Amino acid sequence: MTIPLFFQGFDGIRCCLESSFPVSNRSFRGGSDHATLRCYFSNRDVRVPQLDSPSKVVLLMLLLAALMAGCVSLQEYTFDNARIRQQQEESLGSGPNLVDGTSLTQFFGPRTAWIMSADSGMLDGNHAPGSLIDVGGRAAAVSNDGYFLTAGHVVEGGMPVMVLSPFHAHPGARPGTIDGQPVVLSPGRIVQHFAPADLALVKFEWGPSAHFSVTDPDPSWGAEVFTAATSGVLIDDRNRREAIGNGPFQARGRIVHSRKHENRPDVLQVTTTIPVRGGMSGAPVADADGKLIGILTAGTMSRLRYRAISSELQQIDAKVVFDAIENDRRSQPQAGHSQFPSAAGS
Repeated sequence: MTIPLFFQGFDGIRCCLESSFPVSNRSFRGGSDHATLRCYFSNRDVRVPQLDSPSKVVLLMLLLAALMAGCVSLQEYTFDNARIRQQQEESLGSGPNLVDGTSLTQFFGPRTAWIMSADSGMLDGNHAPGSLIDVGGRAAAVSNDGYFLTAGHVVEGGMPVMVLSPFHAHPGARPGTIDGQPVVLSPGRIVQHFAPADLALVKFEWGPSAHFSVTDPDPSWGAEVFTAATSGVLIDDRNRREAIGNGPFQARGRIVHSRKHENRPDVLQVTTTIPVRGGMSGAPVADADGKLIGILTAGTMSRLRYRAISSELQQIDAKVVFDAIENDRRSQPQAGHSQFPSAAGS
């Protein structure tokens, strides 16, 4: 008999002990962990040998089972929690952590949005504290009139919705509550999915006060990179140390690898050491000069050390983004405000 097995020496062991996961948060507190094992070592896939000896198969399967028995669940890496917050704080070191001469909060705050899908159970406002179903991801502003880049899987569930503070009310938006806190929910639309890459361009009526200047990706190996967001929600925040959810974050890392997307050469994939978790999908990553390096799409953690060890970014050529925005502006010059579907209770 011939059985494919993800196991081959040291590479295979590391494959079993490291897992990749999307960094959007579609569920927690009882939800599935979304994790899928990935053979990840030196940014390449481990070969899958064909084993034709039943005794070898049994022996290796027993060893694999023993290894996996000691592995921790990925559940905690699908949402914000004390363990990952501590690791992100450690990544910042002693500072000063400046981007374009300003703090991470000042730089990323106005350029990063908190978004989710319209089919989210969050939007009916009826969830009791501690029972959040979907807290979405993030998006990076790339124009002053409401165009944002995000991870494609963040908006695959339907119409994108931006979550804003109450003083950002505007036509087409409606008030709501998230975990008992008042918010403004602003509907948007998907302009383009850049498949097969995990990137999408979305449009909202709300225009940010600052945005990223999109340039062709040109990451430098070893360069410091940063990500942050100032919006989000934490459950049980009376005890901030133990609160969970999808709260604000700040983290720092370095670029360790970059390569062209296998099926889309106008997309660059970048690996960094920024520690990530669920709810960060779509967040921008920038270098110290404020240049947009890419959009967070996935992360990898060690199942033995129980630490996030790398993150995956994607960025598309600037011309593709500019063309998509200009084509959309020309095709909808008189477009009215985006509206919630009737089922959302608008």
